[in-house]
Amino acid sequence: MKFLSVLTAICTIGSSTAMYYNHNSCLSLLLNKDYSVTGAHVQDMNCKIEPSEILGKNIFDSINFSEDAKKVVTMGFIKAVQQNRTVSIAYPGSNNHQGLATITPIMKGAKNNFFVKIQELDNQ
Repeated sequence: MKFLSVLTAICTIGSSTAMYYNHNSCLSLLLNKDYSVTGAHVQDMNCKIEPSEILGKNIFDSINFSEDAKKVVTMGFIKAVQQNRTVSIAYPGSNNHQGLATITPIMKGAKNNFFVKIQELDNQ
């Protein structure tokens, strides 16, 4: 329960990187070094993802990213690790929407885990 509270608190913090953002909608994920989901929380997303459906699965297998979006998000993971800081990456979404992935590396020794917040841009 504490895990979900932390994810909810992090999820509701607004992102200043996008102008027309629906700050109430997000998918928050904890990923291991292999990009497998170890924790998930959905808040007001229009998508049909249930956290239990994606636990233990690779983020790219469990979320319907286009090939272009996969490349962009993968580069976001690399950039976050190289710079050891949170990065926000805009990627092409579905139905003419844009997405924003905010990727935070969690460096523990030689392991890289990640906190990822995925939001949908408002179509305005």
